[in-house]
Amino acid sequence: MSGGIDSAAAGADLAAECERPLFVSARSSSHVSAAQNHAIAALKKINSGLQVVHFRSQPKHQHALTPLPQSDTSQRSRTLLYIGIAATIAAAHSLDRVVLGENGIMAINCPLTLGRVAGFSTRTAHPDLLSRMETIFSSVLGTQLQIANPLLPFTKAEVVKTLANHCGAALIRKLHSCWIARQAHHCGHCVPCLVRRFATEASGITDVTYADDAFNQPGALTDESFASVGDYLLYVRKFRTASDEDLLFDFPDLNVGSAVTSVDDLIKLHRKWAKQVEGVIKRYPQLRTLYN
Repeated sequence: MSGGIDSAAAGADLAAECERPLFVSARSSSHVSAAQNHAIAALKKINSGLQVVHFRSQPKHQHALTPLPQSDTSQRSRTLLYIGIAATIAAAHSLDRVVLGENGIMAINCPLTLGRVAGFSTRTAHPDLLSRMETIFSSVLGTQLQIANPLLPFTKAEVVKTLANHCGAALIRKLHSCWIARQAHHCGHCVPCLVRRFATEASGITDVTYADDAFNQPGALTDESFASVGDYLLYVRKFRTASDEDLLFDFPDLNVGSAVTSVDDLIKLHRKWAKQVEGVIKRYPQLRTLYN
């Protein structure tokens, strides 16, 4: 339960399906904790029997020969950590299923451009990675665990609608998505903010107020804040115009090896997402000019 839209939506489905779901959340900044509390409060209206386990993590690096920064501020390994903790708790309670929520576009997380490959586009919820985690944790913990992402077939806009239907649209504004997790407001120009804003507008849900209005004022081409907007528009256009063969060549992340989905389904999902985003782009003259 991260305090974001996707985890809350997956949680709402679990709260409706399970007798006593157990949610695991990492406590970080006060505003992220507040978002998690809002999500849990909303889910308790669906299922009063749910339980929550909170934990804090402050990984440190100490090595005499190859020192790393004292504190790791990246989020590259967070899914491994969170799923590991959830899997340990599940095994201790003789449970066989661990669930995380990540919409299909961000779960596959193809790099927006070649410059964003690797460290800038991590695969923390990619189905192939979850399958490997499933194997590792089942072996380490001595029990067969399933690690599932029920949101894989859906776009972010569809996830927003699902959560609004379950818990009311007002909850959306109380949840946190910004990459700059240490600040309470949403910056408006980072990729998670852009993903969120396109999704809420595509689904017709009132969203938070962003510090930067990247849709009406994307900035000059030389501005650092423009990079995410420009890259995102190019990315959308690629999925609207390229052939399936070109997409598979440019985005090998779409070539999944797990049995949970097919390559064809993932391409269709990305094309549907791109159409949803394009519909929002057309409402804003500045974005439309850049996109065309």
